[in-house]
Amino acid sequence: MIDPGWSQDQIKAYILELPLWRAPRATPLLGGLTNLSWLIDDNSTRSVARVGFDIVPHDMYDRFIRTAICAAADIGVNPRLRHIEPSLAVMEYVPGGSLSLDDLKNWAQVEQVLLLLRTLHRGTSKLIGPTRYVSYFEAVRGYCRQLRALGSRITPELPEHEKLADALEAEVLPFTPAFTQNDPLPQNFIRDGCGGLKLVDWDHGGVGHPFNDVAGFLVNGEIPRALWPAALEAYGIAADRIAVRQLSIFAVIATLREYLWAPLQELVSVVPGEKVAAAMGNLFPGEAADYVGYGAVNHRRFLRVLAQHCQEFGGS
Repeated sequence: MIDPGWSQDQIKAYILELPLWRAPRATPLLGGLTNLSWLIDDNSTRSVARVGFDIVPHDMYDRFIRTAICAAADIGVNPRLRHIEPSLAVMEYVPGGSLSLDDLKNWAQVEQVLLLLRTLHRGTSKLIGPTRYVSYFEAVRGYCRQLRALGSRITPELPEHEKLADALEAEVLPFTPAFTQNDPLPQNFIRDGCGGLKLVDWDHGGVGHPFNDVAGFLVNGEIPRALWPAALEAYGIAADRIAVRQLSIFAVIATLREYLWAPLQELVSVVPGEKVAAAMGNLFPGEAADYVGYGAVNHRRFLRVLAQHCQEFGGS
């Protein structure tokens, strides 16, 4: 079993010694801001090995992540699993590459993502083992508590964020909880090479409101707000004003959560700085290649989505 105190070289050596391979070679993969991944080439087969540990400040626990990965693979939205153990999952390599913002200018691609999310949300019964409930509102409050305790540079902002989270949460209507991925960034959707999609990165996977994913995808994918009713219809929900308002509430809280994630990472992350810089260069070229840059991108997005929500539905 992998020890959290091991170096990256020790972790890689452990992976290469698994009885899955004949003549493996490991290449580090970019992209993750909280975990480590390698592409494993072994003769004619390719796999991805993902390594992650508990990150308490972000409510990320390996036992929950493994439950989510196994369920997602069982449903068919995650690549096929080859091996899983504490802190390590090995899955088939999906060759088609991740989605980009340009890809999502094609409405057919947006519809395909929404149908994949609907498939995920209908697979809640596949969650077997320990899992957790994911509330974006509580995540925001938890981030605010930690940022205040750690003396974050954004501490003066926190009371307004807490007030907003409470107000938005009070407007949420009754709903049926579902299996949600809770981090639906475009780069987490991977083409499977056969015309389909897979969804990866289950660090935040659990049970929550389906709009955690639907709204999160729309804002992170920069889908124009005018198309949100059509997105609801594509997902399978009648796009009346009540549904659009609920979606908008979750868009605001999703962007606030994503923004607050970054300043907390500034204070608690143990991911090597060069890995963060490489990931940021891939995700947001032209921005500061660190968590400050990630926070800046998402702060702008939060302010824009909040202003749009208030303009359409009034203050929350």
